Amino acid sequence: MQAMHDYGLPENFATQILYGAAMAAKEYAVTRFLIEAGFVEDQLAYARYILETTAEDLQAWETAKHNLLAKTIYLVMTARDISCTIPLLKDSKFANEIKYCLEKRIEHLPENEKAAIRKILAEIAQKFSEDTFQNINNLVRAIIEEIVKKGLEVYKQEEEQ
Repeated sequence: MQAMHDYGLPENFATQILYGAAMAAKEYAVTRFLIEAGFVEDQLAYARYILETTAEDLQAWETAKHNLLAKTIYLVMTARDISCTIPLLKDSKFANEIKYCLEKRIEHLPENEKAAIRKILAEIAQKFSEDTFQNINNLVRAIIEEIVKKGLEVYKQEEEQ
């Protein structure tokens, strides 16, 4: 809500960011729970599937990349999709494969957007815990810092030119 007021963002946009962050926190928590319950291979298969870039993903990016709000939502949903892989990165047997798949998933993005996604994933990996509400707050802060603020800065620069 604070970012919505600070940056003049539409309420439905802020709601979509919050929804994406909540879903990312849920994906992370479910994967962590299932891995702890012994469903590692199942979660690995799910991560491989989720990390495949589809034609729909590429088309969605092409549509979204020229609109600040749409681009932001696309990046938030990308972070949501790949958040389930973070618990798998902690297992040395799978970490390299997951890292490779993560990079393949975001390879169609420009460098600035790739860097934002990587930074948000690092934030998830470092700060996520068993407290889902805190995880959502941490992720929203990272999204605001790495995507919204930086996107608005680029937008302002382009407008000035």
